[in-house]
Amino acid sequence: MKTLLKGIIYATSLVMVNRLILSFNMQQVAFWAFVIFFLVGAGYLATSRSLGRMFGCGFTALFALVPIDLIIGLEESFYPSDWFEVYMYGFFGTMVAVLASYMLIETGVSEKLLNKMQEKGGKMQENEIFSKSLKFKMLIYAALTALSFACLVLADGAGVSVFVFIALQAVMLSFVVTEKKKLLWLIPMGVLCLNSFLSANTIWRVPNFIVCVVLFGLMFTPLNIKNVTLGFFVDIAERVCAPLIDLTTPVSWFFEITEGKKGYVKRGAIAAAISLACVIVLCAVLSSADMVFLHGVEDFTDYFSGIFTAKTLWKIALGILAGLYLFGVVYNSYFTYDKDDKEFKIKGDLLIIACVMLSVLAVYTIFVVIQFKYLFAGGTLPYGLNVTEYARKGFFELLGLTGVNLAAILIVTKLTEHIKGKRAVFVKAINMYLCAVTVVLLASSFYRMQIYNETDGLTRLRFLVFGFLAFELIGLLATFFYIAKPKFNIVMVYGALALCYYMVLNVVPMDAIVAKNQVDRYLSGQRNETIYVRTLSIDAAEEIARIYHESADPIAIQNAEKWIEEKQAEAKRLDNGWRSFNLSRERLYKICGELK
Repeated sequence: MKTLLKGIIYATSLVMVNRLILSFNMQQVAFWAFVIFFLVGAGYLATSRSLGRMFGCGFTALFALVPIDLIIGLEESFYPSDWFEVYMYGFFGTMVAVLASYMLIETGVSEKLLNKMQEKGGKMQENEIFSKSLKFKMLIYAALTALSFACLVLADGAGVSVFVFIALQAVMLSFVVTEKKKLLWLIPMGVLCLNSFLSANTIWRVPNFIVCVVLFGLMFTPLNIKNVTLGFFVDIAERVCAPLIDLTTPVSWFFEITEGKKGYVKRGAIAAAISLACVIVLCAVLSSADMVFLHGVEDFTDYFSGIFTAKTLWKIALGILAGLYLFGVVYNSYFTYDKDDKEFKIKGDLLIIACVMLSVLAVYTIFVVIQFKYLFAGGTLPYGLNVTEYARKGFFELLGLTGVNLAAILIVTKLTEHIKGKRAVFVKAINMYLCAVTVVLLASSFYRMQIYNETDGLTRLRFLVFGFLAFELIGLLATFFYIAKPKFNIVMVYGALALCYYMVLNVVPMDAIVAKNQVDRYLSGQRNETIYVRTLSIDAAEEIARIYHESADPIAIQNAEKWIEEKQAEAKRLDNGWRSFNLSRERLYKICGELK
């Protein structure tokens, strides 16, 4: 019975996820539908204690999905045009989740994690930790979180309201969290939420949501800054997933707090039900007796039904889910998980590692010589190749190899940490050499991307790549120090760099910078069209306006004017008062006023 109920809840969650993805007006639907459906699927399926329960939950969800979706979609306008596309790509993410869950259950990893998460203690321990006043505060926190998430984050065209939500979280968490310094984790979340205020580019909306969920998990995870351990990633997974087990705790707390007041609650519910019935009957009778009263009742019911649409009800449901989840995050912060005294270690064979690394480095050495001779020094190319054709190929392959090399350095360092003396110096030497080779690969990647940029101009992808290369170079410098003295957690350093890079992307006006580069090239005659610029977000409005004012091509001027008018209509459609206030939209309104 529990498996069937879990499957129905799983199906309902998939429908909610579908609507959540669509409510963000996000781009790259295929990728994020795959990722989020995988995470949700793994969260439900991998927490089964047997394969039979896993498949029972999965098939129940499969058969319950369509009826639940049809019930939710009673309002025709609630079905966006791309709702099926989310399900289609989400299906592939779910299949990967099934395979991953199968492996976790078969290997017993799921059973161990479930047991570990449930070792927080029983009712007696809970009552010792949580006083009645603290329970009341946390229930208020859950209720306010649910309300603010639905009203601020899920508001149509949400802008500055997303940042207001995080600011409210900082205030509310200060009343229910014991370690106030943990609230510093809200700073990077606040930076990510600024994106909704600064930019109208929606590509970061869903990834920001996922990153913030992980950051909430990290907020209460003990961090080991001295060493890289697999337990660090397990701790994060536990903190992120554990709140899902405690979604019903606020309900039990509510009944526990109101236990001595059951009579008042029951009598109040009866009074409300009788009063509502009387009001409905009386309004029906009086409406038939007086036409003015009838029209007044009709106006009220129309107004009421206009507010509580299916879309609004789903926002309320998602808000409640967010409130319950963040309640679970705070709830689990009061518990500590037992650590295994013995850390699982693998000792590598130096002979095998040395043979593999030396053979790899031999190939890399030849490649590095070619880079310096033909790419950086501009030597005469063999086989009839020209410099542009030579430099424009192989960028992504080289960029991928830099990541592989970094992983190899970490693995070799971990496998050989037991080695001492001259052999340890030898291992450090080959790691240093591989790191230096990776720097050359990075330089080669940058040079090739620069050739792309000089030929075709800046694009979103190239902008992201240039930023990634800069932060990867910083990571490589940190790796040199790690090889010399592996006394700090290099994975944590990589994570911090990745978070910094991602925060920069959220506050830098990427589309405006890309549009300026493209429009400059167009107005100077280096490009003969502006198609790519018109695929960008409202952030590019000022540069599109330059085409309107400075271009001599009447077709380009017409296209620019049409783009501005369409974006203005889109901005007005998303206008939802102060909650949707956004600097890019305000600039667009100003530009539209200047064109008239």
